[in-house]
Amino acid sequence: DNELFGKFRVSGKDAKKMDPFIHYGLGASFMALHDSGLEITDANAERIGAIVGAGIGGLLGIEEQTIEFHEGKKISPFYVPKTIINMLPGQLSIITGLKGPSFSAVSACA
Repeated sequence: DNELFGKFRVSGKDAKKMDPFIHYGLGASFMALHDSGLEITDANAERIGAIVGAGIGGLLGIEEQTIEFHEGKKISPFYVPKTIINMLPGQLSIITGLKGPSFSAVSACA
């Protein structure tokens, strides 16, 4: 949807370096920003941050890399940045121009 995602773009090259959880998280974040009516400007960017909470990051990427490792393939240099939860608020900040805190909280049901 151009109205919703018009100014927020992820290139195909960058998207390949991201686990699907980042794609979904960015989509949800873009919708939340759109619904809020908040406009990020140079004047307010340092006061707006991205905080994400989840149980785990890129489970699909972890699974795929584990399978490839057991098949004798090398571990991708993108494995960690593709799967850690911290990449979602980081990517959101980069794409939208947020300059406030970028934080991830990870917790299991223990």
